[in-house]
Parts: sequence; structure tokens; C-alpha cells
Amino acid sequence: MPKNNLLAIPLSLLLLITACSGGSGGDKDVINPPPADPIPDTVAVSAVIPEFISQQADIAQVESAVLRHVHRNTVFGNIHPKGDYIDSNNAKVEQLNLLGFYSEIEKNTDNSYQIPPQDNGLAYFRVTNTKANGKVRVHNFYGVPPGHYMTFDSTNADNEAKDNYQTFCRNVSVRITDLVKSASEQARLLINGRIISDAVFSGNKAYTETLSLCPVDDGGHYLALVVYENAQNDISYGFNYYRQLQDNDLLEITLEHQAEMIPWSADLPIDNEYRLGGMNNKWRVQVPLYISPEGGNSHQSGTSPKFSELGLDSYHFTSDVTDSSVGMAKYQREFAGDTLQNEFIINQLVFDDINLNSLDLTWNNSGTHQPDIISGTIFDQGLTQTYAFMSMDPDLLAQGRLTFPLDDVPHLITSSLVGLVGASAAQEANFNFVGDAAFHAGHLYWPQTHASDLNGTDLIITANGSEFIQLLLGQLTTP
Repeated sequence: MPKNNLLAIPLSLLLLITACSGGSGGDKDVINPPPADPIPDTVAVSAVIPEFISQQADIAQVESAVLRHVHRNTVFGNIHPKGDYIDSNNAKVEQLNLLGFYSEIEKNTDNSYQIPPQDNGLAYFRVTNTKANGKVRVHNFYGVPPGHYMTFDSTNADNEAKDNYQTFCRNVSVRITDLVKSASEQARLLINGRIISDAVFSGNKAYTETLSLCPVDDGGHYLALVVYENAQNDISYGFNYYRQLQDNDLLEITLEHQAEMIPWSADLPIDNEYRLGGMNNKWRVQVPLYISPEGGNSHQSGTSPKFSELGLDSYHFTSDVTDSSVGMAKYQREFAGDTLQNEFIINQLVFDDINLNSLDLTWNNSGTHQPDIISGTIFDQGLTQTYAFMSMDPDLLAQGRLTFPLDDVPHLITSSLVGLVGASAAQEANFNFVGDAAFHAGHLYWPQTHASDLNGTDLIITANGSEFIQLLLGQLTTP
């Protein structure tokens, strides 16, 4: 090492000591620079006032069951029976006649099928979809009310609209202001229904880099909703809309609103947390809003936050009960955005003694209420779905038995796993629950009345095998 550098080392130390000592006196307190603020002060992206384009048209009243068979990958988001989906020609649709035989019906010019009801007001028909590899899946609608139905061809079709939509999802960071951080261990921070556990707090601010946002509508609007739960029934929130976001953008949300709390109660104890979603009829997707703390104990009452400043058309409340005897009991409620109080009356449906062979499927309902609809999915030993059904036929519901058409028996010889979904109305003349049961059996149904006019769904999911539960959970977001 050169001599000049050797001399520089003690000289630099001397200068450092002299500077820290305050010069000549050496008796002043050491002054350390203030720690850097861990929250970046980068200029945030500007929010926008949304101008939504309506996504939801009125659903036409029909006197028959009107069916479309479409490629599944072309259906996503806030769907409508007249949506711009790609229809599939890979299906045979047949109606059940009064003699007990099925006869094929022709497709209409608008790619739909029309099945008139029988004397009891219900339509009976089936849809047979054959894949390119020869695999066959049957949807048997054994007694369903007039309305719009949709079944799926699981083979993919080119779907430029969906592919383009998904490319607009962005990974952003969020800075939160006007936050009064509580010392309570129960305080929680959520963004779009997701619990943020890695947020950095500093003063009245918080910061996270873990948020992924996708557009809520075809106009490219993004919604970021921040919820801070200081304590039970003390929830503040803030939100902004954005357009043309890019990855790594910084958003700033101010907690400027206080959530209203809507009480709810149930006839049955609910032992798991609940989730709350929200929908604007002009959006394409439902947005997660909130997830409750884990209860630990069974409870039959509680409160649910309402975010009035969002101006939502409806809220979707969902929870479940863990019961090893039935596999899973899942309860859902949908209520209007202007609801001030919601009384959840959960009907008790318990399916047991489930037996499947290639000729029929039988079950027993030992609950205190009877289902108004039952639907189900049947899998073969390779966990491939071979059959699905849906029925509101009162005789079938009373007997607890679905007898398969004889020419469907070859599709069921290797079947070994079945899942049942039962539902009943929370209000008379409320058919929204039928749509929920249909969805879990792999198809869609739109009732004759507008969804925003409905309030309530009782839905129970049960199975005779744990493998079905895992399959079902994986399908909940893909009909």
C-alpha cells in the first residue's frame, strides 16, 4: 500500500472524531441523522372519475327453457345469455317426450335451442357433448323452469377478447394515507378483499408492493379499495379508480370513509370466516371487498360492512361450515346495495346415504328443510367429469332418486365419484338459488326475474369423497 494512503487512514479517523465531537468543546450530544422514511414519496398515479359502459342488459322473458352451448373459455366475467360468446356445434340436444323417449331438436338461427315445458311447467332435456378424443359428457336437465341456460364445450376456441382483457392486469404498489394505526393486535389491513400482512407502517401512512389489479370493465377502469379494520365494527376505507395503469405504478389511497355495519343472523352456527364481494351492474367482474377474521368458534350472528360510497348494485356474502359428515356446507347470500339490514335465514340441508351405480343415483336428506333443487356432477375413476344433472321435479326430490336414461348407462359404468348440490329459496318466488346450484354442476342459469331484485340463496355442497371437494374448489371460478 502506498505511504500516502497509510497516512490518510488515521487522518480520516481524526477528522471523523473531531466532527462527531462538535469541534473544540467535545461535550455536546451526538446528533444522528433522522432515519429515512421507509415509505416512498414518489408521485402517485392520478385517479380518474369513471365513466362506465353498461355491461348488463335486461334478460328477456321466455316461456320455454332456452339453451346455448358455447366454448367454455369464451365465457368470463359478468356474463349474459346473449353475450358475445363462441357457440359450439359439438353437441346433441334432445328433449324428453311424454312417452319417455328422447328426440333430437334443431338449433335456432340465433344458435339457441328452445325446449317447451311439460304440463307441470318444467322442461326436460339433455345435452351430449363429445370431445375430439371421444370422451362424452352429458348434462341432464330433468325438470327445470323456463329461463335461459348455458352448457359448455370444454375444448378451447380462439378468444381474443378474453386474452386481451387479461393482458391488462398490472402489479402495482399502494401508499395509504390518513391511517390511524391501532396498537390492537386485531387491527387488519385489506386491499380488494386480500389481507395485507407485509405492509410497512410509518406515522399515519402505510405501504405495500404486493397488489395485482385487473380491469373491472371493458373500458379499462381499475378499482383499488383499501379497508382498515381497527376493531370490530370500526372499519374505515378509501378507494380510487384508475385507467391506463402500468406495472410498478404507485397508487395513493386516502382512508376517508367509515363503513356502515349491517347485522346478520343465521339459523345454523357458521364456524368459518365469511367473504364479501361487490358488483356494479356496469362492471364485467365481481370485486372482492372484505374477508372476516377467523372466528374459531361457531357463531350465528355478526355484522357485515357496507361500503356505501362505492355505489354498488349488490353484495355477495358467502361462508361455509366444516362438517366431516357431509364434506362441506356452503352458504351464500346476495343482497341489494341499498340494503340497510339483512337477516340471513339459512335452511338446513343435509345429504347422506349417497349411492351411485350405472342405473341410478340415490341420496337421503336428513336435514330439517327440503331442497327446492338438486344438482350434481359425476366423475369416473380418472376424475374426469362424465355426467351432470339438475332437477326441480317434485317427484324426483321427494324420492331422492335420479334414474339415468338407458342410453346414458354406458357413460356411467366406470363412474365412482359424485358430488351433490342442494339449494332452497330464502324467499318465495326467488329463483336466484337455482343459478347457484346450476353453476356448481357446471352450467349456467338465468332466472326470469332480475338478479338485483332477489335476496337470498341457500346452497349446500356435499360429496361422498374428499377428492370431489378438491375438484370442486378448483372449479369455482371456471364454470
